[in-house]
Amino acid sequence: MGKYQLTKTIRFKLMPAWGGELKEVEALRAGCSPASKENIASLISRGQELKSAFEAYIKDNEKKRLNPEILIHYRWLKLYTKDLFYAWKKDDTEKKIRIREIEYLPGVFQTFLGEWDDTIRNLADNFSQPEESLARRAEMALSVKQLGAKRLFPFLKDFVVES
Repeated sequence: MGKYQLTKTIRFKLMPAWGGELKEVEALRAGCSPASKENIASLISRGQELKSAFEAYIKDNEKKRLNPEILIHYRWLKLYTKDLFYAWKKDDTEKKIRIREIEYLPGVFQTFLGEWDDTIRNLADNFSQPEESLARRAEMALSVKQLGAKRLFPFLKDFVVES
């Protein structure tokens, strides 16, 4: 017969010393607060306005071509369109370049605006779902995270700062 070993197990339940954290966790489990709902609704409306404002900013009056008066610093191009920039770059490239002179920028802007619109639309669709849905909260969090990613909001913010 085999040998058996007697072991002792200690079981415990870890509770916080102060009950405040527990209440915050319960509030998070209960659902979104009214303030966060207003913030998300504001984000959706501002995101839609920002897309049209950006389109109006980069296009000239004809709405067909890029605005010839906007100059962009080459460091923005190197940061957000590195491969395209080095393929396009001329030997005598200045620090500030007119966006109309850069052939690949309309395609970059179209891709950006498409991604921006899809993310805002996804956020709006998930915001209109029932609050009890866990998928709703996860998809909304993913959309907000995507807006903060390098290819969306920082792309837009840095373009405006550098131009």
